[in-house]
Amino acid sequence: MQCIHYVLVVAILLSVNVGYSNNTDESVNRSINRPYSAEHSSISNTPSVYNKSINSTLNPIHTPSSASISTSPNESISSTPGSRYPFDSVNLLNHAKRVKRQFNNPVFDEFLHKMSVIARLANTILLQSDLMNKTEMHYKIGELLNVGKLDIAHLKNINTTHMLEFMEIVNKTIPEIGTSVSDGEKTVIYLYEMQNSMKYLPTIDKFPSRTDFIDKTRELRGKFNDSLFSESWPPLKEVSTALKTLNGFTNGNSTTMQMNEDVKQFKNVLDSIEYAKPLIIALNQHITTLSSFKDWNLEVQKTVLDQPERLLFSLNIRGKLQKLLNESVESDYSIRNKYKLIDDLKKNMQNVGDDFRIFKTYFVKYSNQPSAVLRGFHALNQLSSEINEVWMENALGMNKGRRMQLIHSLSPIFALNNNSKLSNLSLSTDEKTGMVIEDMNLITDLLRERKGNSEDYDYSYTLNRCIKDAGEIDDDQVNYALSSPQNSHKAAEKFSILLDTKLLHEGFQPLIDDLNSVTNIINKYKDPHSSNLPFKELARIFAELKTSGSMDKLKKSVDRMMEFFTKFDAKEFGENLGDILYWNKNLDKVMKSEYANKEFEFHKCFLQHKDTISKGYNDVRLIQNLRQLSIKGINYVNDYIKIVADMRKLLDKQEITLTLKKTNITVSWEKLKTIDRAMVLEIHNAVGSVKNLIELRNMKFVSEAEKMQKDVLYLFKWMLGSCTKLELEQKWKLGTKSLSFLNGFKYFKEALEKFDFRKMKNISDLAVFFKELEGIPNMNFDFNVLIFVLNYLIPMESQSPDTELFYQMRSDLIKISSMELDFAKHFRGAADVFKKFGDFLNYCFTDDKPEDQDKTVSAKAAQSDEDYTYIIIGCLLFGAFVSAIVSFIIWKKKWLCFRKEVIECEIIDNEPAEYPPPLTQDIIVIVIVNQIIIRTLVKFEQWMQLLNYVNSSLNSEERGFPYIPLDPRKYFDPNIRLMPYTALQSIRLHGNRFRTRIGTIFYAMQSPMEATSEHDDTREEFLELIVKDSSEYIIMAQDSNTSGIYYHQGVGSAKFGRFTVMTESETQFGNSQNIVVRQLKITDGKKKLTRSVKQFQIKNWAQGQLLPPISHAELEMILTECSSSTTPVIVHSPSGTGPTMLIIGMEYISRNMECNEQMTFDDAFKRLVDKRYSSFNTWQEIGWLQCGVVYCLSVRHGVELSIYHQMNNTYLDMAVKGNGLPKGVKN
Repeated sequence: MQCIHYVLVVAILLSVNVGYSNNTDESVNRSINRPYSAEHSSISNTPSVYNKSINSTLNPIHTPSSASISTSPNESISSTPGSRYPFDSVNLLNHAKRVKRQFNNPVFDEFLHKMSVIARLANTILLQSDLMNKTEMHYKIGELLNVGKLDIAHLKNINTTHMLEFMEIVNKTIPEIGTSVSDGEKTVIYLYEMQNSMKYLPTIDKFPSRTDFIDKTRELRGKFNDSLFSESWPPLKEVSTALKTLNGFTNGNSTTMQMNEDVKQFKNVLDSIEYAKPLIIALNQHITTLSSFKDWNLEVQKTVLDQPERLLFSLNIRGKLQKLLNESVESDYSIRNKYKLIDDLKKNMQNVGDDFRIFKTYFVKYSNQPSAVLRGFHALNQLSSEINEVWMENALGMNKGRRMQLIHSLSPIFALNNNSKLSNLSLSTDEKTGMVIEDMNLITDLLRERKGNSEDYDYSYTLNRCIKDAGEIDDDQVNYALSSPQNSHKAAEKFSILLDTKLLHEGFQPLIDDLNSVTNIINKYKDPHSSNLPFKELARIFAELKTSGSMDKLKKSVDRMMEFFTKFDAKEFGENLGDILYWNKNLDKVMKSEYANKEFEFHKCFLQHKDTISKGYNDVRLIQNLRQLSIKGINYVNDYIKIVADMRKLLDKQEITLTLKKTNITVSWEKLKTIDRAMVLEIHNAVGSVKNLIELRNMKFVSEAEKMQKDVLYLFKWMLGSCTKLELEQKWKLGTKSLSFLNGFKYFKEALEKFDFRKMKNISDLAVFFKELEGIPNMNFDFNVLIFVLNYLIPMESQSPDTELFYQMRSDLIKISSMELDFAKHFRGAADVFKKFGDFLNYCFTDDKPEDQDKTVSAKAAQSDEDYTYIIIGCLLFGAFVSAIVSFIIWKKKWLCFRKEVIECEIIDNEPAEYPPPLTQDIIVIVIVNQIIIRTLVKFEQWMQLLNYVNSSLNSEERGFPYIPLDPRKYFDPNIRLMPYTALQSIRLHGNRFRTRIGTIFYAMQSPMEATSEHDDTREEFLELIVKDSSEYIIMAQDSNTSGIYYHQGVGSAKFGRFTVMTESETQFGNSQNIVVRQLKITDGKKKLTRSVKQFQIKNWAQGQLLPPISHAELEMILTECSSSTTPVIVHSPSGTGPTMLIIGMEYISRNMECNEQMTFDDAFKRLVDKRYSSFNTWQEIGWLQCGVVYCLSVRHGVELSIYHQMNNTYLDMAVKGNGLPKGVKN
């Protein structure tokens, strides 16, 4: 009944006429009038293939170039100009006009167009297959409209009427808010920033001493010589110029002047090196003297200047607040009236629900992706014309007859598209509409998080009393004192450049060695008498410089140093050090002042209004976001809502059933229905990834990356000094410090230049193209943190002329966030998948009937063989009987030893052979801060996206020979597949191997099972694995009363096959009631081997349980002990997911993040779950894991646990109480 329901639902949406065979003429006429669309244009009305009759020939297919419509498929096909090869340029001009130029390479554009056609064809076959097989029918409309896997129920429940009513209220509210920031808003912002600065701040007498830091800074300033850096820069630049000139040397000159010029090129290289080398040597010696200051970095600054700086922030802001209050009357800094406007908005938003979130997450995100043209109605509209192109025959290895069969076989899906009014509807947005939808989503999120109402905001009396008691402050003194920590930030940032380039570890010695290498080669050929370079030797010198690699190596070294000199401003660094020392005296005065101590009194006095101010600040942000909306922007959203309303009407009005009928042409429909979904997804992802790379290249955030990043940093200079500013600035710098996608573009561009796309003759040639792209660097970066920063800045700078720039930047980042940036992952699987698709089509459209044979001859042959049949069968049976007896005797007497050959496949986990060293404590602090839950909805969305990543993985178990799939009877749950590339090999059980940064090996496994009708007994194999791999530790996450227990409960022994397991001891782990520690001794009776294993059992931990029964601290202690093992640590639970992956994940992710400041939690999480399928089941598990990672990073690097406790408490509020979750989400 459910399948029938889904069929009816999709039918209602698509309005497909059951009797479409009776309405052919009308649909053909409609097709003729539909214009053609280019590859990247908006949704078009491209004509669709349409079958006139199931029992007759195919209706004509309209092509844009046709002057008239033919009446038969043959005429239509033959009229289309063809090309000999599918990827050559013979037909280029026919297609070039409708393909958007992306890389200024028409041949590549044509190549991409044809790849896109193949992807559209694969997606269309899968769509038709899904409709025929009634697969996930409730998602089909979302897929056809290109808004992702969105359930039809969500589409039908979007209340556009209430959305328009809400937008009308927003429209009326904006003028009442006013265009300028009021004193009342400033007051709330000041109070919030003061409160934020003083949070968890100890009294001044408990601040850490700054004496050692100042002494070390003074010593560093005394030894640092910026002139050595400035003097080395010009000569090194001369070396770079001389090398570039020499690189173009050719040995073809004949005139005396030309020969002299050639000699001069080599002499210039030699002279520039000889001039630069003494300066570089002097600089290297200077760097050596600075190496003792390797620890002078953010770590020192964080520990000794962080707390004074926060106090100075609060003092500075209080001074501004006092001045504002002195100049304003109470009515000016009370914004209760504006809060009442927010009350009304909150009340009216109840009817809107999560509709704006759906707009942002599905409509804007998916419909605007470059790959949107590859599937859905858009793809059907384009493919209906493209499928006529003759190049597809050679591309897919098909003849004309089979292509006709393919066209005819797709007529039902084209007819469905032709009759659906929804096919004319586009839910894609222009850039401005997308921006305003993002703003509206932010506004509704803030409204959703809002607690209380305007009646709560009454703090004027307390504010005046508290600020009066706190007394006046010395504004100038505070501003001077702030210069010391501010210069410390600047100096530490520049000093980190020295650390990042490893100059404090290696110095300039590698550069000096490269300089000597080149000079030695050139000097070797000098005339011993005149010390000149003979012209006749130049070719040999150049050849040796090239073949030895010395010249290229020097060029790379010089380029690297030139890049360093452009980044490191030595003079400014020296000035920063001097300013730290100069302004420190003012810092000391302020810290000893009376008003600084009174700041704590003010904070304590106003503490009762802490929650009020937090809520008020939330409302001020709401006001800022509303203020930046314009009437024009609201109209954009209203127009888009009306488009969605039109879609809703179409969903509600259609009441015709969907029928896809089979044609009678000789094609195996059953074969076509069996298309491999994973194959289609790989094709779609591969082509989509190429399109994404092109789209990224056209974005301003990419093409003008450096400029746009600096524009944001420039804005920070004028922001109010506060903890919020520091946090945003740090997030922005970390997010843009190493934008990996820039290297990816360079790789992509170079890869394209290697290809002659004219030579790509058929679909199998695509393997070469994608094979080349497999090595593209991972282009992932933390775009979410950059979007977060811009979402803060844009409302604050609504009147700034740079607002449009920030909007553009955010728009680009939002587009990037919708892309999968690990392109290599999709290119790796694409090398052979296109050929596989071609083979599939040939398999489907090959006539299954054998050629006619001579039946008479066959009959005679059968008759002549018949007489021998019984004799042969009798002989075979007798031989088999004798062989069985002989084999039994040989086996019983053990005359021969039968050994089963086991071939172990290599574990491919894509982990690097070597990892960088761990980060310093100051960087670890920043890594930890980046995990903080600032907005619960954002964090919830992050966890849900990661959970969707787990659930949407392909879960393919295919791997080439000699890999052998695991026996199905060894699966605890058949739905939890085994990732083949990290599957355990020594003993074949359901488990995967993980290797951490420090080299610890973990086995994530299903628990052993007892024999049932569905499962084999795997306890003996499990014990064999422990013995064979010499494991020393087991972590077990399940109770002892479950099946498959492989040890004796309590002291004693138990036998399992050839293994005896003795429990030597059983104790409680610390004070925990849920952790049992056992010492097990496992004896292999056959091989006479014994292993001692320590087992940690975590009890009361069920799959999908809301909260684990173990604390992060307890688990970290267990992991610390187990990580010392040099043999595999076995972690198991019934399914080998959930609890198992939480345990391994805490260790794996924290170890990865502690050595790579660019790696986000999302990056490390994806690397983890790529190694074992179905790793996690709930968002709560992922949230608990992220808190655990923060705990591990904190305790292992000596960072205060206050951030962890804050994050964990917020997580518990979300997971247990449901606070901050979207409406309708159950915890």
